[in-house]
This record gives sequence, C-alpha cells and structure tokens, in this order.
Amino acid sequence: MHNVRRSLEQLRRYIAGCEDRDELQEVDALLGVALEEVRQKIQQKAAHEHKETRD
Repeated sequence: MHNVRRSLEQLRRYIAGCEDRDELQEVDALLGVALEEVRQKIQQKAAHEHKETRD
C-alpha cells in the first residue's frame, strides 16, 4: 500500500503541473475511490481471517 500511496502522490504532483488538470483530477478521484475499496476489502479479509483463527 505504501507504493500505491507514493504513486498517487507522484500523480498528484504531476497533475498540479499539467494544463489538462481537470481531466487528470477526475482520474485521481477515481483512483482514490478504487484505493479506498481495496483498503476496505483488505480489512474485511483480515477481520474474517482473524475471526476464523479465534474459532
């Protein structure tokens, strides 16, 4: 996840310097949503695995 976060930060710096900022900001927003979905799935999987080890 650290690599993904670093890549998003690089993307945001790139977007800040571009003329086509509006389109790229939309891409950034979509990537942010996708990243949050992945985080939630990872947390759910970890919680499920933790529950199985307790049972």
